[in-house]
Amino acid sequence: MLDYTYDDCDHPGLHALPPRKQYIRALSYLTAYLIRSRGSNSCELIYVSHCDPRGKLPAWAVNKATQYVAPRVIKRLSKACHNYIAWKRSHRPDFKPWLYPDQLETPRVDWTDILTEPDIDVSGDVAMDESNAVDVNSNGNGAADEGDAD
Repeated sequence: MLDYTYDDCDHPGLHALPPRKQYIRALSYLTAYLIRSRGSNSCELIYVSHCDPRGKLPAWAVNKATQYVAPRVIKRLSKACHNYIAWKRSHRPDFKPWLYPDQLETPRVDWTDILTEPDIDVSGDVAMDESNAVDVNSNGNGAADEGDAD
């Protein structure tokens, strides 16, 4: 592995898609990651995401997802990275749109569809309603797990 640092920081655009009643439009304020070399066979990955899923998601559900989903994603990413060179040899080895943008196969962003102001309320005054949320532990009775703090 070469000595390198790679970083990417994104602030997603506000797309001019109308709100739809049956969907919740999540907001992503910032997503960033930093990859740094830590020697010839190691690297460090730092990932930050500041988003608001909106809707009425209970805090316990978000916390559980963060606790279990994020580590699984990192493990899968690590496995994919270790196998990437062999995999890429047999999967379009010359296809590298991150180096050659003319190879991109997805539609380009239409900048006229990007709003300058959000078309939904993004203020902190929009409170999350968790009054009916219940954290269900493994026995399914809804009681707090032993040792949980309120």
